[in-house]
Amino acid sequence: MLRIPGGPGARRGRVLNEPYRLDWALIAAARLGRRLPRTAADVLARRPDCPPEVAVVLRSGQ
Repeated sequence: MLRIPGGPGARRGRVLNEPYRLDWALIAAARLGRRLPRTAADVLARRPDCPPEVAVVLRSGQ
């Protein structure tokens, strides 16, 4: 059965329907390249599974 995003039966408030993993190295690299918005960096840095060294990069941009 094909489900259309936003159609009947779709869950609201979720981006993906299945569990996903964050690539913290890629996220840190994006912040270093100024490609990640500040608000997104703040939200990611506050996640409990964010490694401490990545949190530093997200907060400082360096």
